[in-house]
Amino acid sequence: MPASSPATLDLMRKALLLQRDGKPARARPLYEKILKTEPGNAEAANLLALCFVEQGFPRRAIAILAQLVAHPGATSRHLANLVDLVAEQDGPAAALVVADRSLAHIDGDADLLARLAVLRRDAEGALAALADFDRALRAAPGNADLLADYARTLSMAGRQAEAVKVAEFLLQSIPNHRTAILVCVDALIALDRGDEALALLLEQDESLCTIPDAAYRLSRANAFWSNARYEEALSESTAALALGANAPLVHLVHGKTLFRLGRFDEAVAAIETGLALEPENPNLASTLGFVEVRKGNLARGWELLETRFATELPGLIHRSFAQPVWDGTPVADGAVLLWSDQGVGDVFRAATMLEEAAARTPNVIVECGPKNLPILSRNFPALVFRANALDKASGRSPHADFAAQISLGSLPRLLRPTPDSFPDRARVIGPEPERLERFSQLPVFCDGRPVVGLSWRSLRANKRHAHLYIGLESLRPILERDDCVFLSLQYGDTAEELDDFTARTGIVIHRYDEIDIFDDLENAAALAALTDLYIAPDCTGADIAAVLGVPVWRYSGTTSPILVGDGNAPWYPSTTIYEVPPGAHADVLMPRMAADFDKWRATYPGRTAVIPARLAQK
Repeated sequence: MPASSPATLDLMRKALLLQRDGKPARARPLYEKILKTEPGNAEAANLLALCFVEQGFPRRAIAILAQLVAHPGATSRHLANLVDLVAEQDGPAAALVVADRSLAHIDGDADLLARLAVLRRDAEGALAALADFDRALRAAPGNADLLADYARTLSMAGRQAEAVKVAEFLLQSIPNHRTAILVCVDALIALDRGDEALALLLEQDESLCTIPDAAYRLSRANAFWSNARYEEALSESTAALALGANAPLVHLVHGKTLFRLGRFDEAVAAIETGLALEPENPNLASTLGFVEVRKGNLARGWELLETRFATELPGLIHRSFAQPVWDGTPVADGAVLLWSDQGVGDVFRAATMLEEAAARTPNVIVECGPKNLPILSRNFPALVFRANALDKASGRSPHADFAAQISLGSLPRLLRPTPDSFPDRARVIGPEPERLERFSQLPVFCDGRPVVGLSWRSLRANKRHAHLYIGLESLRPILERDDCVFLSLQYGDTAEELDDFTARTGIVIHRYDEIDIFDDLENAAALAALTDLYIAPDCTGADIAAVLGVPVWRYSGTTSPILVGDGNAPWYPSTTIYEVPPGAHADVLMPRMAADFDKWRATYPGRTAVIPARLAQK
């Protein structure tokens, strides 16, 4: 385009000054006059469009900018204005279409490419946007804010380890980069490295708290929550709300913190506030489901928990089926598949419902993890058992021998609609007779004294759960008794730990390292069945002992999945619950447990009377 005349340039200066002074109505006719004499003046068209925006006519501005970006004189700045305006009016998907269509004939600078990446993230998801961020970073490798946004997008895409690496790389050169710190904190929490996340936040607290906005408060709430520091987490989520934060995520963090503190009614109110903002949010709905189940509102709780399959809950198994979900009525023309969606211990809890499910329909197939298969198939010979199966190519089951399906975790919706729908039946499965006879000859069971089985942590032990475990040292008021013998049923290599404990205290906890109780659950069941009492936290061993009908003393947090309503565990009638008070360490339970143990030992009738009677039940 030829250079503008002096008169046109003078007119442009006048119009621009008027526009800068907040007088777009007076500037607009000047731009229109310029465009009559110079229809190809891209800058006049761009500024005219901005006048329409300032006057409240965004659609007129979009029309002008759309024509402009098709003109050879358009620049990436003009396209950026159009993209921003379309995104504001019609959303990121529409803006992305405009950007993709126009970028081919407009050189994309780093700013425009960054806009494109964010639009694609908002419109198509974080995973789809990663290639755009790569392109933007190649155009501007030193752009710290872009690099931080890339780390955020990696985190949103579930690639947390990469997000941490990118954020840490940026923090090496800019140690107090706010976005990089907050992204790194969130990614570390997602990786179950909450202690590192909190340490990073506290280390950078002085620089971050100069702008104590809601995002910072929410990040602190998450970090404290992941370290089981729930009172501090509640203080931070409350501060985020006070700063005007009203996003669903804020209400989720606030609600789940209240839940951990045992303030169930307040948790319901907080989460329902979030759901009012985003009714289809599965994280809010499933969390509310957990709260309602804990309160004893089972029908509503189980229904809400069906949304868990749209979340990324740790340990949850996702599967896809062409067959419909079973509604609990008889299926005459095919089998019903019950499939495991949770962990090994959860499958044993679900086993308490298998006979009832089989009574409702003639043919039942159960799919579960390989560890559960031998013991369950032996105890339920009328059912067909096989390992969970998934065709990776289709995402569907490779089997077609069933007409309906339901996850084991969804069975309670059909079979446990109220707290009084739990049967009072302690023993659901029995140990393998041959193995039971063989293990009964082990020295620990031939002593004549009661045998107390012990576990003291679960495989999920981490900072967030550490306060729910009672270590051997704290268990000494019980372990020091010489009128009982103690048997380790703790998974993992405990040899060094137990040897050190014995060397320091003189207390012997028997163990049989040659007997695999981790992968061979028939071994775990036979040993547990021979104990007179099993003391444990929430762990698979406690679930196995409970379905065997063994008396179990189980210490659990207030949000344990086995607790319903008033804090009892109706799943397991032989289990006595010791509930860890919110905000406390499980060690506070020891005076009560020690006193109860004294009473138990004083009234225990003896092994020969109790063990055979229990094993004869079913």
